[in-house]
Amino acid sequence: MPNNSESGSVDIEKMLAELRIGYVAELPTRLEEIEQIILSLKKTDLFTEDYQSIYRHIHSIKGSAGTHGLHIVSTVCHVLEDKVIEVEGNQALISDKFIEDVLSFIDLLRTTLDLINSKVDDFSEVEAELERLSGKGSEYEYKVLLIMASVLHRKMVVSAFKEFPVKFRYATNGYDALGLLLKEPFDILITNMEVSDLQGLPIISALRMSHNRNREIPSILLTSGKVHTYGRSIDPSYVIKKDAELMENLHIAASNIVKDLNEKLES
Repeated sequence: MPNNSESGSVDIEKMLAELRIGYVAELPTRLEEIEQIILSLKKTDLFTEDYQSIYRHIHSIKGSAGTHGLHIVSTVCHVLEDKVIEVEGNQALISDKFIEDVLSFIDLLRTTLDLINSKVDDFSEVEAELERLSGKGSEYEYKVLLIMASVLHRKMVVSAFKEFPVKFRYATNGYDALGLLLKEPFDILITNMEVSDLQGLPIISALRMSHNRNREIPSILLTSGKVHTYGRSIDPSYVIKKDAELMENLHIAASNIVKDLNEKLES
């Protein structure tokens, strides 16, 4: 007599395998659509709609890749998202270099897809190229995780750090951001207090209490309310109010953090 639970498990596995096959099969078409929109992004009269379409495509591909266990695709898409966010809402920032960079990521996704279709498990070639495209190998570039949904606040933070050698990664969801912090190396953490699913202060505290390599990185917490710190090891390095002095205080914190990081690098 067949075991119903085993039969159900087999059916689910078969369904998931078929969904993965379908996802992989449609990916070339989706990459082609992104590529065509990117090529016209500099001169289009529908910039906002086209930009949002590109972002939705990439975000959807990333999410579905994770669901199907294709984590290398998710990783490439996450870095590509960060690249696309650099020009958010501003067509004047669309340069030939930007278009060339995004197309390089699309080509890397095609290479990744070829490896997946060839049943290859070694993606070191993709990872090496991703490091090159993301500038991760730059000797003096500090990697910043910026956790906030507000476009205005993101732009203010980026502006405060513009004179310093930093590269931003972006997150809007607290649990996703904590996952990144526990998996990837970062040099600086900046977060709003108000973050979906998990607020900024608990993110910093959880990181500080972990045994992760990022546990001691400098952190900035932006808040509209009052946050009392007591000089504890789990506290943010800087707490900055969102008031009229926000930009000035952000720049002071940025200067101090980069100065300390440079001293550690040279010691």
